[in-house]
Amino acid sequence: MTTATETGPVGFYVTLRRDTGPGREPRTAFLLGPYDTKDQAEGKVWRGRMLAPKVDGRAAFDAYGVTKVTMPPGAALPAGKLNAMLADTERDERCWPTAEADTYLRRIRNQDKAAHAWAVWEALCLDEPVPARPAGLSAMAAQAVESRLAELAAAKRNPAPCQARFGPSAAYPDGGTCGKPAADHIRHGPQGHRYVPPLEDPPQGSDLHKAATVATVKGRVS
Repeated sequence: MTTATETGPVGFYVTLRRDTGPGREPRTAFLLGPYDTKDQAEGKVWRGRMLAPKVDGRAAFDAYGVTKVTMPPGAALPAGKLNAMLADTERDERCWPTAEADTYLRRIRNQDKAAHAWAVWEALCLDEPVPARPAGLSAMAAQAVESRLAELAAAKRNPAPCQARFGPSAAYPDGGTCGKPAADHIRHGPQGHRYVPPLEDPPQGSDLHKAATVATVKGRVS
């Protein structure tokens, strides 16, 4: 996480900058880092912007950016104040069930089977060993759950079906998309993909489409 130099370790941080008033130095807080490169830190700025207001509501009005820090020889780079929160957030996001997995998990009524299913899903999404089945759950039932969730977890890790329908996927600060960046209509979320019709291209025959057509014709006439 550090780069050694003659002057000491160097790192890049996602930082918050708060105006403290006329004639006073702005306050800077090191939120996330250190990262090896400026690009790595810049890729996490949106994370810092989302996490900081959860700790301090005033952070919603602050400025965010990247700061390079060079420490004296022998000194260690400090850890970002929100590193632990970021790790928890990214862990939770990796374990969001897809729509199909969520439906499967919620339909389980047996308490032991449901507890095992959720534990198995979390282990699979984090690439951890599958936990042992509860004493009250039969080996056959546990095997069926593990087999089905393994299929669903594999589908979650493989974006091919989404890409085949909507084009290459791309990551975005608001949660991500599956589709062309210029036509950001397929959004990732806790329940899987959701289609968001583009406002600039209403469905043909709809009131919005008719209104847009009339406006275009009027614009050409005038």
